[in-house]
Amino acid sequence: MRITDHEFVQRTRVLPAVHSASGIPVDIVLAGPGIEELFLERAELRELRGEEIPVACPEDVAVMKVLAGRAKDIEDVLAIVRATGEKFRHDLARATLDLLERALDRRDLLPVFEQALQEVGSAVAAQKRTRAKNAKKTVAKKKRSASGAQQKSSKRPR
Repeated sequence: MRITDHEFVQRTRVLPAVHSASGIPVDIVLAGPGIEELFLERAELRELRGEEIPVACPEDVAVMKVLAGRAKDIEDVLAIVRATGEKFRHDLARATLDLLERALDRRDLLPVFEQALQEVGSAVAAQKRTRAKNAKKTVAKKKRSASGAQQKSSKRPR
């Protein structure tokens, strides 16, 4: 375990652990009534050492990260959205965050998520612009190379 405060587990129903083979820190969420039941219903089964275990879908992990709200968690949201790309179900995450805002009488979760999406969109747009610029340079270089080869062949004696 990665924790010395055992009351933390009782209070949060989160069991911080470390995967022994890889050393990767993991959080095991002990589901109870409420939102965790919804997360468990939508969990995806993954095989680990011959056992199938439920793992929260990317959208629900992003929701949990927005709810946690630390800067590192928001960075994780960005990474999740980038990694899943077009497969990320934005509407599912938005609906879950809306549900949480109403249940917790908060109005700050959806704006944080939308800001993260804007950051991802800006980064993706910048990557596309860079790729397009590089593609144009490559095409121009090939044209110059082909043009130079044509000029050399036309100057050869016949």
